[in-house]
Amino acid sequence: MAEFDTSSAPTTHDLASTLKDTVRDIFGELGLARLEPRIVHYNPEGKIMIIRCRRDSLETLRAALLFLAQIERSQVNVYSLKTSGTLKKLKAEVNLYAERTRVKQ
Repeated sequence: MAEFDTSSAPTTHDLASTLKDTVRDIFGELGLARLEPRIVHYNPEGKIMIIRCRRDSLETLRAALLFLAQIERSQVNVYSLKTSGTLKKLKAEVNLYAERTRVKQ
């Protein structure tokens, strides 16, 4: 689960495309094939996304997120919030995180 900070809300396609381009630039085609990144949940209002990857490539994904600096000409900062072995747990965490951020506002 990752949070991103940007002035505009990018589309899922723009996020996925930029993530794959970043992984390819840093780790090459082989790194992209080993990572198999896929955005499975995206909430543009809460600026939260769940990215699925192979378990043995988690550190590669985290490194790629550090280098993700721009999406469609907008500056972006991405923060890894949580990892889990199941999507069900992460989706529950997304709901909890959304509730906590709403309470703070």
